[in-house]
Amino acid sequence: MTSAVYTVRELVEYLSARIADDPQLRDLWLTGEVSDLSRSGAGHAYFTLRDGSASFRCVLFANRRGVEHLDRGAQVSAHGRVNVYEARGEIQLLVDAVMPAGAGAEGLALELLRVQLEQEGLFDPSRKRPLPSFPKHIGLVTSPSGAAYHDIVQTLARRYPLAEVLFAPAAVQGDAAPGEVARAIAALNATRDVDVIIVGRGGGAAEDLAAFNTEVVARAIFGSAIPVVSAVGHETDTTIADMVADLRALTPTDAAVRAAPDARDLAAAVGGLANRAGAVLRQRLADQATWLRELEGRLERRKPNVDGLRQRVDEALAQARRAADAMTGARRGALAEARAALEALSPAGVLERGYAVVSLPASGALVASVSSVSPGKVVRATLRDGSFDARALPEDAAPDAAERAPNRRGTARKDGGQPQRTLF
Repeated sequence: MTSAVYTVRELVEYLSARIADDPQLRDLWLTGEVSDLSRSGAGHAYFTLRDGSASFRCVLFANRRGVEHLDRGAQVSAHGRVNVYEARGEIQLLVDAVMPAGAGAEGLALELLRVQLEQEGLFDPSRKRPLPSFPKHIGLVTSPSGAAYHDIVQTLARRYPLAEVLFAPAAVQGDAAPGEVARAIAALNATRDVDVIIVGRGGGAAEDLAAFNTEVVARAIFGSAIPVVSAVGHETDTTIADMVADLRALTPTDAAVRAAPDARDLAAAVGGLANRAGAVLRQRLADQATWLRELEGRLERRKPNVDGLRQRVDEALAQARRAADAMTGARRGALAEARAALEALSPAGVLERGYAVVSLPASGALVASVSSVSPGKVVRATLRDGSFDARALPEDAAPDAAERAPNRRGTARKDGGQPQRTLF
């Protein structure tokens, strides 16, 4: 029978595949004494676990739990899976948790659960939610007979009486406790008005806190749609529930303090805000008053000089009156001249200068020409101080007749100054 021939890589890959397929080698605890311990700059720990004459290489990568337990000569239990480091063809344990060797089966199981939940992201700080600032309804999961219930209720009543406590009773120790706590958390989630949930109990021995180190309670807290405050035991006690919760309180009383504000602090804060608001308002009013005064000053400076304008108006009126008087005087002079000219040309003016107006007595028509008066025709002569009638004489009338009555005769002449007809 011919034996098989493998390359080094083929053999290493074969061993790696066989080890990976073995479920027992994927999840085991290995106990021994730490030796050949070294640490890399990245924080990885390389060590060997020895048991008498046997030894096994182990690697604990950075940020894994239990690195503080690694020390030369220390007896520890390391949890992890076996694999093949192909670069060297070495079989080693990839460690994800280290516990002191005397922790016992329960301690190892608890540590293993912590590692599992951590790897699933239940402890991830990025998923933790902030608590509401002013909760109206606070859910409480604890035992009705425990001191934690009274501490939380009394603290909330004293500090923040505005909030209503919705109590979901549950056993906090014993075999039934994990299931009851999980169901109480689910019941509060079914109530839409709950703003925050407090889950916890008072202090006790490690076995008394066991319910809060179970996967059932851890997943109930993780699955809660409402922020959860964990308050289990005393300050020195740390449970898986504390790691999963959105906020870990040191004690039940501290949980009540962290879940709700103090009404007295709120009143002081409101008073402070009112004082600051009043100060801001007063300052704003003062600034506005200053601005108005400045605006009033600018308006006052830009206001027209009324007295000066009044004086200018008076001067303009006086000038207008003088111009009007001058214009009126000029017009009066022109009017007087026109009147004088008109009077000189008027019939009365002509009469005043010694002329007479000759008209026909019957019709009043003026005699404008000698030819319009026939001999023997009676005419009326109007002078400055009266009128008289006269009869026109023929052209051949004796001149002496005219001479005999000089006061009642006249002569009308044509061009050339020659007499044509004697009138009187």
